[in-house]
Amino acid sequence: MLCEDPVSMLAVHIPEEDRCIDVLELIEQERLLSFHAHTLQLYSALCFQSNFRAAHTLCSYVDQKQLLYAIQSEYLSGPLRSGFSDLLIALHIESHAKTMEVTQNEYIIPMGNELKELYAEPAMTHSLSSLRTESIRPQMATTDIQEHIETIKDLSTPFFPLETVKAFAIHALGRAVQLNQVHNRDPIGGSNEMLFVPLLKVIDKLLLVGILEDDDIPPLLMLIDPETWDPTFDRQVRNYTSYTFVPFLSG
Repeated sequence: MLCEDPVSMLAVHIPEEDRCIDVLELIEQERLLSFHAHTLQLYSALCFQSNFRAAHTLCSYVDQKQLLYAIQSEYLSGPLRSGFSDLLIALHIESHAKTMEVTQNEYIIPMGNELKELYAEPAMTHSLSSLRTESIRPQMATTDIQEHIETIKDLSTPFFPLETVKAFAIHALGRAVQLNQVHNRDPIGGSNEMLFVPLLKVIDKLLLVGILEDDDIPPLLMLIDPETWDPTFDRQVRNYTSYTFVPFLSG
């Protein structure tokens, strides 16, 4: 059989009936949708307090391809969209994010005397500038996903291509803002909450663990509060499209 345009799908196995259905069909089956959404919440809870053994084990059930498909799908129902985003965070980001959060009061020492000069002028109040800094905060460590775990001594966060997640999340947020400036009857996820909250959660965690770079911050601030951060913002223009996002191409 020749398939010229293969389409990826994510199937859900129902052992009691010995059959599989497309995960997108769960939106029409409320009980199965609720069960699967709560299963994802259970998986996320198992990773609490940096449980690396559970995280590596769960990666054999929900692997990289599944997570990337789920967070990028525009047709996935809201509860699953939120559940897969939370699971991605729990498996691959949350452990280091917690570490960074508890060390947020550690000293960061600027290497230079230009810090005061940068913000000496009142006009620089809402500006973003960066200096070379050194920090004693921990660096993110990952290990390849382990199928057979004999000891947890050398385990750390399971590896995941977070740069790909960053590129998608920034692109998706920009596109969501542009498409939802006027009334949208059918937003991705079924509601604006299910559209924006998972994206903002992922971006927030990526910022906390240091995946977002200095150049990524200004465009995000322009989307969140263009009146404050965008120097070209015009209140008279209804559609805010001053920042153009490069199309995201998944690998």
